[in-house]
Amino acid sequence: MNLILQAASQYVPIYDRVYAPQSESTPWNFFDYIAIAVGIFLFLWFISIIIRPDKALKSWHHHFAGLSLSAQSLYEQIIAEIKSRQMPDVTFGYGKFFEAGIFSARRGYLCIDYKKFDIDVCCVQFGTGFYISWWLGQKDPGLFSRIPILRDLLGLNPEHQSYYQLDTATLFQSAVHDSILKAIDEVSKDKGIRLLTEFERQPGMGLLPHFFPGS
Repeated sequence: MNLILQAASQYVPIYDRVYAPQSESTPWNFFDYIAIAVGIFLFLWFISIIIRPDKALKSWHHHFAGLSLSAQSLYEQIIAEIKSRQMPDVTFGYGKFFEAGIFSARRGYLCIDYKKFDIDVCCVQFGTGFYISWWLGQKDPGLFSRIPILRDLLGLNPEHQSYYQLDTATLFQSAVHDSILKAIDEVSKDKGIRLLTEFERQPGMGLLPHFFPGS
């Protein structure tokens, strides 16, 4: 009888009982951590490609002392001059590149694209003078360009360019450079400043060794 009373005193009605669901979590294994690490690496690699400008192959720059000018107006003159040459497959846009890392300020550029090459033009008022530069870049060919043998078969090896690829870069650069010089000449005449000398008109940095292997 005592056992029955003791059991009855310990009885809890069904509606007062709390049932905790059983958790069947599987502990992480080595491959889970590897997958996460690879995912983080690919994400950071993708971001680094987005924020950086293309690899520079050639450049030109000049500082005009005592010249005050709107950068946007010169950009528009450059675009108009390039369009007048009716070059096929050339597109225009404006981009901003970080000064250094992702936490630094960004600078605006006029971006001129042609096939896998582009030229980024910078115009900026600097004190009482005006500065202009351009950079010829080669767009990142993608992941396949980093795989030996395959990148050569697909023509994506930046270290080995065909004659056509070299000619394409050179003619694009020459046409855009001439257009920029013509726009600058028009501004110089309007502002009453001297025209650039033949030496000042020449690009100051030749195609880099990685573009012409063995040079």
